[in-house]
Amino acid sequence: MSTAKTKKTRVPTPEAESPATVIHPIRHHRPIITMAVGFGIMLAISAMILANNRVRTIIVQQFAQETITIDTTNWPSYTEPSTHLTFKYPSDWTAKTITSSSDRAIIISPEKDTSIKISIYISPSGYLGFDGLPTTPTTLNGLPAIAVANTLLGLERIGNYFTFDAGLHASSAPTFHAILKTVQF
Repeated sequence: MSTAKTKKTRVPTPEAESPATVIHPIRHHRPIITMAVGFGIMLAISAMILANNRVRTIIVQQFAQETITIDTTNWPSYTEPSTHLTFKYPSDWTAKTITSSSDRAIIISPEKDTSIKISIYISPSGYLGFDGLPTTPTTLNGLPAIAVANTLLGLERIGNYFTFDAGLHASSAPTFHAILKTVQF
């Protein structure tokens, strides 16, 4: 009689799968978690932008009340060639145009302190920095305009949006208002 040895093979059952093939429950929710994190980041960025605009409005309103008369008679003139915007600026300041695609910015700053900047943004697509800020109708040398606390003004003219921005330095507000009084097209 021959005795044959039989080899027993083990057939895995579905319950006995290896841990590598088991799908963790969080993987089913990964797209939802990713969307929630993305939404949270977008919400945080939006909140920072709104907070920055609120702080800017408070700072701008704080210094808008100053009224100082400045003599602009001997100031040099600056003309932006494509829009014919002309204004005067202090002789110890510089004015230069920076171009980016269809937008332009004229930066006016003292030669000794370039951290102080008055800006005029020119864009065919809209005002710069007005998003979410309350505006009031006003005029700029007889032309209809909109304003945010007298240190951020907008004027639509010749198919362009002009944003006049005094910046956040309190010391620039009187010069900004003096420049605005000289604006012509």
